[in-house]
Amino acid sequence: MSFVPFSKELAKKLEDAFVHAEEMASSDVIVADVRIDDRRQIVIFKASSHIGYTHQVNQTEAGIKNEIINHYSIMPNLSQKMEEFAFIDTESKEISVTAKKYTIDGNSILVFPEILLECSLTPSPKEAIKNLSKTAAKVAEAYGQDKVATEAAVKSYVTENMQNTDELDLVEAGKEIFKENPSMQADFDNAIKEAGFTEPVKMDQEATIKKMCKHKLKTDTGIELTIPSEYFDNTEFMEFHNNEDGTLSIMLKHIGNIVNRG
Repeated sequence: MSFVPFSKELAKKLEDAFVHAEEMASSDVIVADVRIDDRRQIVIFKASSHIGYTHQVNQTEAGIKNEIINHYSIMPNLSQKMEEFAFIDTESKEISVTAKKYTIDGNSILVFPEILLECSLTPSPKEAIKNLSKTAAKVAEAYGQDKVATEAAVKSYVTENMQNTDELDLVEAGKEIFKENPSMQADFDNAIKEAGFTEPVKMDQEATIKKMCKHKLKTDTGIELTIPSEYFDNTEFMEFHNNEDGTLSIMLKHIGNIVNRG
C-alpha cells in the first residue's frame, strides 16, 4: 500500500473508534514516514485541537476587511507535548506508544494500542518507577509509616539494583523495601500485580541511576532540598526528628562549606 492510502486508512480507523467514545475533543491525526538514527519509522500523532484567536481577511464592497475571530481547531504549539502518539520501527516491528483511555460502548479502551495497532503492551521504565513509588507510598501510609523514608528506600533499592542488571522486578523490590513486615509485602505484591506488573521491566540503566541518585524534598514552608540518595539514611550527615507538636525537623550535619547557587 502506498503512503497516502495507508495514512487515510489509519485516520479512518481512529475516526471509527472515536465516534463511539463518550467524550472526544476535536483533533488532527498526523502520519509521517521518517528516519530516526538511520532507522525507518512510521510516526502517528493525535494532536488535540484547542480554541484560539486568529485573524480573518474578508473582501467587502468597501475593500479588504480584517476581523479577529475565535478559531475552534487550532493545532498544538511547538512546545506542547503530544498526549497520544506511536513510533513504529519498520524493521524490528517494535512500537513505542503513549495513549489515553476512552470509554467506548461502556468499556475503558486504549484506542491507539488496542484498536489502531492491535499490539501487546509492556510497561515503560517511567511507568515502572512511577508505580513502584506510588504503590510503596500507599502501603507505607496505610500502615502508619513515613512516606518520605519509604521513597528513600525505593530510590536506594533501584539505584543499587541497576548497578547489576537492566531489569527491574517490582515484586522483588517490594519484598526488599518492606522486608521487615510480611503483611506490607503482601499488600504491595497484590497492588503491583493488579496494576499489571507481573514481569520484570526492561530499564535504561544509566538514565535510571541518574534519575534515582538524588532525593528531592519540598516542605510546606517552601524550602526545597536535593539530597544524594546515599546520604538519606546516613545519620552522619542528616537526621529526621518528629517534634512533640506533630511537626518534622530535618538536621543537616558535618557541613564544611555552603555555596550560594543563586
